[in-house]
Amino acid sequence: MQFSGAMLSRSSILILHKKIEKLINEFNELAKQDATLPFDERLGCSLVGAIRPWEFSLFAQYRK
Repeated sequence: MQFSGAMLSRSSILILHKKIEKLINEFNELAKQDATLPFDERLGCSLVGAIRPWEFSLFAQYRK
């Protein structure tokens, strides 16, 4: 698992939101397709996707 942080423009954040929505939709579609499989052929899993504003507290003093 990887976690990343960066400063992005509003337009880049919008692009990422759209990509996350697409991934969530694909995940839900696969889950719907696999729902017809026998229970013992499926594994429980979750997908969490989010973008939120974040600032490292030590950098707050340098913000203009």
